[in-house]
Formats: sequence, structure tokens, C-alpha cells
Amino acid sequence: MGMFSWIDVTGKENIEMSDNNVVLLIPQEQRGAVEQAFGVKLTDRGIEGSYDGYGRVHGIDVYDVCAFLNIICTTDEQYEQLSFRNVLTSDTKEFADTVRNHYVGNFVGKGAFKTIRDIREWFKKLEEERNSYVEFRGIGIDLGCRDEDNAALPYPIKLTVTKGYTYENSAFSMGDPEQGFYKYSMGSKRGAKILNREEDTRNKILENLMERAANQ
Repeated sequence: MGMFSWIDVTGKENIEMSDNNVVLLIPQEQRGAVEQAFGVKLTDRGIEGSYDGYGRVHGIDVYDVCAFLNIICTTDEQYEQLSFRNVLTSDTKEFADTVRNHYVGNFVGKGAFKTIRDIREWFKKLEEERNSYVEFRGIGIDLGCRDEDNAALPYPIKLTVTKGYTYENSAFSMGDPEQGFYKYSMGSKRGAKILNREEDTRNKILENLMERAANQ
């Protein structure tokens, strides 16, 4: 996978590789779990630092966090909904079930996962046993790479470089169609064209989700 990025939750600019004040927003109720699992000290809004152009903020992989929040931190009902929407394949569902069931808090005893490092080591062994490429962040990619799937997650991916925005008061981040190669914003004609188009798409996605929820 080459360079990729997202659009700020404000919808007014993208996240570029040179941005050094990016915040991967973290829900308040999961701050402690994320700090413990990833060994990172959160700021008041989440994981803050530079974006490397390949999915990492402050050295933390966004898709690892996406997988962690939605596989481990969700309620049983929320977790089952992921399967019902066919987001997870049979193989990834098997891997996700194992991680969820063996994470500290869900499982007590030898073999419990306590950190993201424990999970990665298990996936590395699994890769060797099956002679196939598997990793935890791959589940995060399956869950949140497509805008429609990300929006429907219990904990969608949200990034910002703008003060005042928290996980609780912002919508999900759309993927950046320009892949973070250069900075653009509403201040330029080209930037405004891209951002207005993506905001229209985001609004349609959110409308579809609301309609689906109302019909359930």
C-alpha cells in the first residue's frame, strides 16, 4: 500500500504527510484502554503528533487503533453487528474472535493479550503457521478503509488538525482522494472542489445510515 491519508473531520482540509499536529481522536470512554494497550500518553483529545503518510500518527498505526476499538472495546451487540454487515470475512472473523476473547478483561489466564505488542506477536506466529500474510491492522483496514464501512462502525476513524474538535463532537473522516500527497483546503479553488464533493458524499453516507437505523 502506498501513501494514503484522510480528510480532517471538519471537512475543510486534508491531512498531509508534512502535518505535525495531527490528532487521532479517541473516545473518552476508551482513553484508558488505548493508553494501556499502545503504551502511549494521550493528549486531552487523543493520539497527537506528526503524520507519516502511511497511516501512522505519532508512530501509532491508525488501523491498529481502529481494529482495537471495534474488536476489543465494543459491546457484544456492537461486535456482532460487524459480522451481520459482512465487513469481516470468515477468516478475519476467526482471528478477531480470538483476539477479542483472549484480551485482558475478557480472558483471565495464560495466553491473555495485554498490549498491542502481544496481539502483533500472535499474528506473526499465525502468519508463520499458515504461510500467509495476516496482521491485526489488516482487520482495521477491512473495517474502516471504505468510507461507507468506516462511517457505520461503532468507533469510526476520526482525525483532525483543528482545535476544538473531539471524538464526541465530530463526524467520521473521509479518505483523502489525493492520498495526502499535498495540502489543500477550502482556501483554494481546487481544494474547495475536492472538499465540497467529499462533503456531499459524507452527508449522503450519514443520511443513509440514519435511514437504515430508522427502518430497523
